[in-house]
Amino acid sequence: MEEQIVKFKPTHSLDCLKVDSINKMFKVKGQTSDAFKKDKHSIAKSMLAVGSWGISKIIEKAMKSSKEKIYNFSDLHSFELLEDDTSVTSGGAGLALAATALTGSYVAGAVGGIVGKKKTKKVVETMIVKLNVNDFDCPCIMIPLITKSTKTNSKDYKEAFNTAQKIISMLDLITHNT
Repeated sequence: MEEQIVKFKPTHSLDCLKVDSINKMFKVKGQTSDAFKKDKHSIAKSMLAVGSWGISKIIEKAMKSSKEKIYNFSDLHSFELLEDDTSVTSGGAGLALAATALTGSYVAGAVGGIVGKKKTKKVVETMIVKLNVNDFDCPCIMIPLITKSTKTNSKDYKEAFNTAQKIISMLDLITHNT
């Protein structure tokens, strides 16, 4: 681990994702590993929150944790963009980047003929980029982009969506450059 820290020199930085494309490493700020280790009951509470259509507990813990861990490109297995607990985009090693039931009016044109009829949501409660990595201490990293009620036609939503797309694109590059 110490060798990686000395070797890590970010060549690209976006929001809380930093990438060293030369040494094929990346790090994400706001990991959830420390938050879960402190309280064994918090895992159950967080799982209950996810199971009951709420991800606020996990987001809270991700935002409170400031630990950064360095990963090799090969440690990233998959990733997805979650909007109100629904997968919007996913990808990973060996997977095609797939867009599924996009909801907001801003992103309606992104899938055009793929979706056909769709419901347009006016408000989004959460938008999160989820990474699955090869790490038993923290196998799932959450990057929260929206954590409160946000209108889909608002500037905040559009900025979060654009940031999410840039993060997803960078993660896609990581999985294809292992």
